[in-house]
Amino acid sequence: MGRVDGRLFFAATKQGVLEWTAEGLKTLRDDIIPWSIAEGEGRIYVTETPGEAAYSELDLASGQWHRRFY
Repeated sequence: MGRVDGRLFFAATKQGVLEWTAEGLKTLRDDIIPWSIAEGEGRIYVTETPGEAAYSELDLASGQWHRRFY
């Protein structure tokens, strides 16, 4: 779970990356298997499992996702 700019995000292994909104849970990504979420300034970082050592970064201002490898 992570909170950035008043928004709340969850790493839900079987459902993907979720955000709590006024309407309830909203799926942001269901094509990755998130392990954890880390908070950043204006972004979240989602570590992924299984597979290659990678994480996805969501820029909250633009809504753009970027995949990075360690």
